[in-house]
Amino acid sequence: TCEALELLRDLHFSEVPDKLHWLLALLRGRCFFAQNQFQRAQQDLIYALNELPPYESLKSEQKQEALLLHLHLADTYRELQQFEVALPHYKTTLRMINSETPSGHVAEAHHGIAFIFYAQSRKQLHTQFMQHNEGRENEEIKNTKREMLLREALIHAENARVLYRSVSDLALEAMLTCFTALIRQELGDDSGMQDILQSLLANWF
Repeated sequence: TCEALELLRDLHFSEVPDKLHWLLALLRGRCFFAQNQFQRAQQDLIYALNELPPYESLKSEQKQEALLLHLHLADTYRELQQFEVALPHYKTTLRMINSETPSGHVAEAHHGIAFIFYAQSRKQLHTQFMQHNEGRENEEIKNTKREMLLREALIHAENARVLYRSVSDLALEAMLTCFTALIRQELGDDSGMQDILQSLLANWF
C-alpha cells in the first residue's frame, strides 16, 4: 500500500485518459484509507464517484470496482463520524451485490450498517439523558426509536458475523459475536447475551 501510494500521491488525473480517472482515484483513495488518512481518502473517493461512468456501461469486473467505491466511501464517511452520509452508500453497496461479489465485501457492508445503527442508538440514549424532563409520552417514543435502531443493528451484525464465518475470518467473526452480545444486553436480553459469549468461549478454547 505504501509503495502504491508513493506512485499515486502526486498523480495529476489530467495526465491520464479520462476513462481511468475514477479507477485511479479509487485506488489512491483506498491507499489513503489504509494509511488512516481519511480526509484525503474521502476527497479521492468522491472524485471517483463523480467520474464513475453509468453503471450499465461498465464491464463485469468494473461493476465490482464500482461496488468497492461505494463501500470504501461509506467506510470513510463512517471513520469521519459522518453517519448520515455513510448509510446510503452502504445500502447502495448491498443493492449492487451479485454472484461475483466476495462474501467479505458483503460482510463489511453489513458490519458498517450495524455500527451506524448502534452509534445512532447511543446518540438517542444520550439525548434522552440530556432531556429527561420532557414527559413520559416523549420518553416512550424515544425508547421505541432506540429499540428499533438496536434491532436493526442486531440484524446486520448477525449477517456480518455469519458471512465472516463463511470466509473463515475468525477474528472478525469473534468481534461481531461480542458486538451482537453487547446489542442483546442493551435490548435487555441478558440470557441471550450470556449464551452468545459462552458459545464464543467454548469455540475458542
